[in-house]
Amino acid sequence: MECSLSNRFLAFFAYFFFIGSILFLISPISVASPLEFERLSVKDGLSHGIVYSILQDRQGYMWFGSQAGLNRYDGYNFQIYRADPLKPYSLSSHSIDRIMEDHTGLIWIATWGGGINIFDPWTEQFYHVRHDPSDSLSLSDDRIQSIFEDAEGNVWIGTYRGGMNKWVRQMRKFYDHPNHRESPLPDKLRFIRYQADFDDPHSVSENRIWSIKETSDGSIWVGTDDGLNRLDPDTGKFSHYRHDPADPNSPSHSRVRALYATHDDILWVGAQNGLSRFDPETETFTHYRYSPPSPSPLSDKTDKTGLKNNIITTIFEDSRGSLWIGSENDGLIHFDPDAEQFQIYLNNPYDSNSLSYNDIRSIYEDASGILWVGTRGGGINKLNLNPKGFRLITENPTLPVSLSHSRVTAVYHDSEYNRLWIGTDGGGLNLAQRDSDGQPVWITVYKNDSDDPSSLCDNRLRSIFRDSAGSLWIGSYSNGVSRIDPKTYQRIVSSDQPEGIKVEFHHIRHDLDSPVSLSDNRVWTIQENSDGYLWFCTDQGLDRFKLSGDPSTFSNGDYMSRADLPPKLSGKSTLCMTEDHTGTTWISIWGEGLNCLTDKGVTRYRRDARDSLSLSNDNVSVIYKDRNQSIWVGTSHGLNRIMQDNADNSVTFSQYFNETCSACNEIQAILEDDAGFLWISSQGGLSKFDPKNGTFRNYNINDGLQGDEFFQRASYQSENGEMFFGGIHGLSAFFPDQVKDNSHIPQIVITAFKKFDKTQKFDRALSYIDHIQLSYRDNYFAFEFAALDYVDPSKNRYAYKLEGFDKDWIYPDQRRYAGYTNLDGGKYLFRVKGSNNDGVWNETSISLHIVIDPPFWKTWWFYTLEILTAIGFVIGIVIFQQNRVRKDMENKQRAQELEKARNIQLSLIPSTPPELPDFSIAAYMETAKEVGGDYYDFIPVAEKDKMYITIGDVSGKGVPASLLMVVVRTIFHTLAAENLSTLDILVRTNQRIYPDLSKMKNPMFITLLLFAWDKKNKVLSYTAAGHERILIFRQARGECEVIKSGGVCLGIVDTIEYVLEEKELTLETGDVMLIYTDGVTEYINTDQEMFGLNRLVSYVGKIGDLSPDKIVDRLLKQLQEFGGGAVTR
Repeated sequence: MECSLSNRFLAFFAYFFFIGSILFLISPISVASPLEFERLSVKDGLSHGIVYSILQDRQGYMWFGSQAGLNRYDGYNFQIYRADPLKPYSLSSHSIDRIMEDHTGLIWIATWGGGINIFDPWTEQFYHVRHDPSDSLSLSDDRIQSIFEDAEGNVWIGTYRGGMNKWVRQMRKFYDHPNHRESPLPDKLRFIRYQADFDDPHSVSENRIWSIKETSDGSIWVGTDDGLNRLDPDTGKFSHYRHDPADPNSPSHSRVRALYATHDDILWVGAQNGLSRFDPETETFTHYRYSPPSPSPLSDKTDKTGLKNNIITTIFEDSRGSLWIGSENDGLIHFDPDAEQFQIYLNNPYDSNSLSYNDIRSIYEDASGILWVGTRGGGINKLNLNPKGFRLITENPTLPVSLSHSRVTAVYHDSEYNRLWIGTDGGGLNLAQRDSDGQPVWITVYKNDSDDPSSLCDNRLRSIFRDSAGSLWIGSYSNGVSRIDPKTYQRIVSSDQPEGIKVEFHHIRHDLDSPVSLSDNRVWTIQENSDGYLWFCTDQGLDRFKLSGDPSTFSNGDYMSRADLPPKLSGKSTLCMTEDHTGTTWISIWGEGLNCLTDKGVTRYRRDARDSLSLSNDNVSVIYKDRNQSIWVGTSHGLNRIMQDNADNSVTFSQYFNETCSACNEIQAILEDDAGFLWISSQGGLSKFDPKNGTFRNYNINDGLQGDEFFQRASYQSENGEMFFGGIHGLSAFFPDQVKDNSHIPQIVITAFKKFDKTQKFDRALSYIDHIQLSYRDNYFAFEFAALDYVDPSKNRYAYKLEGFDKDWIYPDQRRYAGYTNLDGGKYLFRVKGSNNDGVWNETSISLHIVIDPPFWKTWWFYTLEILTAIGFVIGIVIFQQNRVRKDMENKQRAQELEKARNIQLSLIPSTPPELPDFSIAAYMETAKEVGGDYYDFIPVAEKDKMYITIGDVSGKGVPASLLMVVVRTIFHTLAAENLSTLDILVRTNQRIYPDLSKMKNPMFITLLLFAWDKKNKVLSYTAAGHERILIFRQARGECEVIKSGGVCLGIVDTIEYVLEEKELTLETGDVMLIYTDGVTEYINTDQEMFGLNRLVSYVGKIGDLSPDKIVDRLLKQLQEFGGGAVTR
């Protein structure tokens, strides 16, 4: 067995207190338990790591003066102001030493080498106040070390070598939102100088001024390089307090670097050699210096004074009345004036949440209770002075007392002795004694020792349980169970030195040869039911043992005996169990849902995706019974409440899901507080659940928890209500009623206005603009905004509304951006409100008027013109309608005549193809208008055993084309009777129609293909007159052949016999010939794309082996699909 006690010695420092000349006191100084500091550095946007001054202005912005510029911070972004010699209203120097906001809202910036800069929030410009060697009323030095405004509004300025300056405020006013306002300052500031005069004992003692403060009697206190000075407001004379080694009543050092007057008018003095409290009645100093007689563990061995030095750089009183003291390289010091107790906070290079740097230069508390600490090299530190109330116990090798391992998997609290048993995932078992603040005073560690069979069974633990007989049971991850018997347990917890007590652990493991054997060595949970049985949930089943015999012994089953279990649990991996008020046992089987165990057997409950009243998930991690006997089931996806109907013994589940944190639905442990709220640990933090309204309040690592990931069932609630939850970074402990929300109501600011994603600049700051005028062309604009609460800005919430456009408030959660586009001209009001990290809203929203000038066509004069135009239009419509009625009648009559013409035309087209012994023929025609010029025909010459086949297309559409088609048909029928060749028929047809067509204003022509089938000789001859190509599907080759028809169109020239040529075609059995007009290839779809020859050839090649009827049918469907509803040509 390994048993060790962490170092119980707490280092302390001694102070020497001098009160008057006779009292000598020593007070302890302790290194405090670690505070959680949040850091802001250059990587976060800060201009430099050296921060000399901090301020929060009246709008809520944080200001940081650094060695490389002035920073304004809204919780998300830094706006940096730097010196720019090309801009007269920029900073005069980039090195900022002090920042002060006066009662009018002006911000005074003390620079090193650039004098005073006064920032006007209205114009966001800097006005410079500089030293002028030729002007005795100017600022005495440009290197400024301090700046202060007194109760009368006068401004005091301390310089490096020029003494002190006083500006008496003129009668000027500054308003928050004025329509007109006077300049906040006169054109030139005039100063009264206070400088050292060695011939005048009542002058200021030295010209280097470190700090200036005022007490309630109107006295001005000045810290200099030669003592503390008091300026009497009545006499104008200085009193001096210098260090005198022979006088214990004198200051601890003559270099006084920091002063602070507290709320109760106590003056604290920080000097080069410690801290002092000044009593103005007795004019004596009480000194607080670090001077222990032996080396401190916080310093190196050669340091004989305890800390490296006693140099105090800054002093600040927080809202609780405590003092925070900044030192040079000795860290941040917290002083409780009532208890006169100091605590020191130092940088720990191994802890990113420790103070970032030990050289402190500025301290400030904002309105939300955040303490800001500026360092000389480590940037800014944030400390929440109103933490949630979560305490952390974890592994930290840099502390004298810490856990043996950071991963806490089990916990048990002995309320009688205030001892905390903590099981870890690799560090064994820890026994901790805590102080009144809940922090460990000592920790004893028990570990497995392979050479000692009586040591702890395993260093990876999963459960701790104390039974009714007083034994402590420890379940492990891989090596069974260990037990501490009641007598040994009492000796341990009642001792202040348990490390000296020999502890023999008794073990139960998986051993089939033993009468007392576990089903498996992985023990998830141990529990005692009302029937006196101990239950062990293992990875291979549920074990039940009866407590019997002498509980002080454990051998051969005298103490425990194995009992048979009811059969048919739904699985082996039992994680946990709970007994309800009826004696029913609810058992979790991982991946198999819930098993309900009664005397009658086992009932199983699983998730059913179709049933909203079923279990939300089959991975049940925890089962918990609350004070009202309700059973709550935590799963890998959601919380469930078992609802039992006593009438029919049915069981349903009410499901609850955390809508704002998906990881919070992976539940790990559940506890109930005294107010009836459930506290639920998860993979997303800790949630407070209200069973009455089903709402969740989420907490995470930023609220002080050990982390966001917790372990299953690693929880315990002590008798006094304190709760413990274990996770991957330690143990979180808290009293639920002490977990307080942030009550600060944040100020809301609009941080930017953008057009087309470009930030707009105005003649004054956005905060002081009440409306913005836009053109209708500015059809995309946006706002950025922030709630100025700095506790955890990532959790601040927002809502916005553009009145005149948005009907309701829009809640974008954490997004700080609202964009609008294409708004109509008119007047709008943009409103935005926000909350802090705990959901406390500033319901008094800020607003900004937006006026959008409409385009000219939406102005009143244009509307008047539109009305007049509309009247004229109505009159025109009446006249138009009368003409339309007349034309409609004419068109109707014409349409009737055209329909008759169309019927006549169609009657001249063969209704069905002729039947030929050697051919199968199919034909189809449809005109795009009522009548048209497309034409096909079959002209038989019976006595000659011949058949003419023709297809043609007359140029143009409508009635003229139809008439020309009828003329050509008549000529064809006449000439066919003479048994002419196809060439002669076309030549003679052209001779008959050309004279008339050539005289037309808009000449017409016709394309034709004329075939002649000699049935007797089986010869197919043809002549083409400029018509579409002939397509022949060759069955033998399985491809489509394209034949250019050639020739010239009829009606274009008078002589064509030399151009035309009669040819013969050879068709084999199964070949298919397709002839067509341009209506097929020029068929247009909705994208104005033609069907085209290539697409036609390709498609015929695919369907050429079908019958002619099917080919025509398929081709028509293909054209319709291609057209997609387009008008047919």
